[in-house]
Amino acid sequence: MYESLLAYRGFYAEQDYIEVHKAGKPEEGTYLVPRSRRDDFRDDEVLRDQQGEVLILKKGAFVYRLSGRDRQKSASYYTPEVLTRCTVKYTLKPILERLDNKEIEALELLNLKLLEPAMGQRLFIMK
Repeated sequence: MYESLLAYRGFYAEQDYIEVHKAGKPEEGTYLVPRSRRDDFRDDEVLRDQQGEVLILKKGAFVYRLSGRDRQKSASYYTPEVLTRCTVKYTLKPILERLDNKEIEALELLNLKLLEPAMGQRLFIMK
């Protein structure tokens, strides 16, 4: 689910936008274009509301859209730093507690081997 959410992006509109689509087929997906380009598109290529009015996303509106499939096509997935830090913190926490309790020596930390099969899944510590 997390990776699918990364396929979306949100932003504040810097200008007015309209949504355009393949002629007569809005169900196949729409694209945002500046409202100033309205005359570049035929009437059956512009998304309209139920009253037939052109839908306009006003400047300053928050827009949340699928950002494209570039990441999926290139298989370039990443884990945000905040999630990475959290995963590492809670994986190492029991080891650091053992260090604080003098159950292990600090030099033993240098012998730890980490396996990271897919960050966000689980970080494994092997001895």
